[in-house]
Amino acid sequence: MDSSYKTYVDILTQMSAEKKASINSSRTKKISIRLNNLLTSTLEIPKIIAEIKQLSTEGFRPYFVYSSENIDGIAKDLLEKLKETYNKSSFLSSKTPEGVVSVVRQLNPRLHLDSSLLLLISMKSHLNRILLVNS
Repeated sequence: MDSSYKTYVDILTQMSAEKKASINSSRTKKISIRLNNLLTSTLEIPKIIAEIKQLSTEGFRPYFVYSSENIDGIAKDLLEKLKETYNKSSFLSSKTPEGVVSVVRQLNPRLHLDSSLLLLISMKSHLNRILLVNS
């Protein structure tokens, strides 16, 4: 076998192993949190951020989803505070609540938190764990 061919095969094998390791390490435990109507007061913002940070230290990767069509002032404030801490790939938006359902289904998180019973019902057959948060 030609030595340059062997080197090429070794390089491809190594690249494949590195990519596989990268994919396996990126299989973090995803949690999606819908921000619309999640909180009833801006006073709750520091507490929820602290709880989300705690989840992050435990190996969970939070994704924040929201529908821009009906986002309230409290959710906007929470969104701005979260953007100070998390990178922009953690934020997923859709114009409508139905679009949020599609985004969350494609994200396929281990857990989804939401305050809308109707959206949770529509996601129920697609997600393993969902949690209704009453505001």
